Amino acid sequence: MTLVAEDISCRRDGRLVLDDISFSLPDGTMTALLGPNGAGKTTLLRVILGLEKADGRILLNGADLSTLTRREVARRIAYVPQTNTVAFAYTVADMVAMGRLSHARFGLITPADDKDAVTGALARLNISHLADRAYTQLSGGEQQAVLIARALAQGGRTLLLDEPASALDFGQQKRLWAQLRDLAEQGYTILCTTHDPLRAREIFDVALLMRQGRLVDCGAVGSVLTDEGIDTLYASAHVP
Repeated sequence: MTLVAEDISCRRDGRLVLDDISFSLPDGTMTALLGPNGAGKTTLLRVILGLEKADGRILLNGADLSTLTRREVARRIAYVPQTNTVAFAYTVADMVAMGRLSHARFGLITPADDKDAVTGALARLNISHLADRAYTQLSGGEQQAVLIARALAQGGRTLLLDEPASALDFGQQKRLWAQLRDLAEQGYTILCTTHDPLRAREIFDVALLMRQGRLVDCGAVGSVLTDEGIDTLYASAHVP
């Protein structure tokens, strides 16, 4: 599904935090969202998810997401946070099954209906062997894979990830990027914030560069993430 942003502007406490942002991301692409702290990256993800009000439109495969319910949006777009702190030692299978809540009837997950989605998501991330383990006992890389599996279990084909590699060591990062690349090759549209432009240049297809709430460049990583472009993006400046 093609993800399109049209003239997105967002104010918070009277301050403009997103300023007239437009882009289009086709199916099967990995897009890196880069910019200094405070550039508006996470706010943009929240707007796409419908968690923050904004002017303009977000379209997914031609459908205006503002016309859909939260549950309908969740069936189309899944969010993977940086971290996920849980109070109870849920099993990995239970964590992934939570991705099926948007499909639940009367607030209940129906195992008979959702078993295939959960087992399929675990298999796709190669973590079926962890199904009965406690999520809290996993390594950071394993936990991140569980969160992505939970997103896949939601059933949508668009994934938004906020700094998914920030707490992972090099080996875990390498496995994570390989998993995401495999998903993109299967047709998933992936939008991912990152603070690593050099790694993004090696892994991603497209880059969106944000600064002070504005989209300053957008295009193939080879043409956007040049040494000069990176230096300009992260040059010292006041970011509100």
